[in-house]
Amino acid sequence: MSTAGETSTFFTPPRAHASSQGGSKIESTLNSRGVSVVSKNISLVGVQVKEVRSWIQRDIEQDKQCKTDAMLQALLQRASCAPETKQPELLQKCLKGVLPVCNGQVSAGGISSSGIETALREYVRPEIENDFYSPFIEATNIALACLEEIKIDGMRAPVSTVDMICQQNETVTSIRKPDIVILSG
Repeated sequence: MSTAGETSTFFTPPRAHASSQGGSKIESTLNSRGVSVVSKNISLVGVQVKEVRSWIQRDIEQDKQCKTDAMLQALLQRASCAPETKQPELLQKCLKGVLPVCNGQVSAGGISSSGIETALREYVRPEIENDFYSPFIEATNIALACLEEIKIDGMRAPVSTVDMICQQNETVTSIRKPDIVILSG
């Protein structure tokens, strides 16, 4: 981590299997597939950082690590039917409940969750950042549609008036990467 006085810049590290041909500069965290949820490198947001404000640097220096399972358990607890009641088995119930989606066994509105695997196979191919968007968006939208069909004891039912989708932000030129947004309507 650079201190506020240093002027070094950071970039997202290159993909492990990417060729060294031109046009493969990745500016987002999309190539961070499979890494920890919270990165200690502020550079992974895809923005060149020359100076960090003191309060941001303090927060980064005082960060606490959180295991992914503990974070998921806490998020699921908040979204459950009884957020005040400890439910230690909730994460396992939810993981078991979403397995049919992961295994391509769920359909929703004519969309099969088997399309997630196809989209993810496309997702790992590109070396140019914008080529990541379409398969990532497709996999996300299929997952969102199919997850609405999953009923898990202890979890709230989906709200029928909320329709979430993932799409590329095309309304303005974005300075942030990735250029993907999740919308609800």
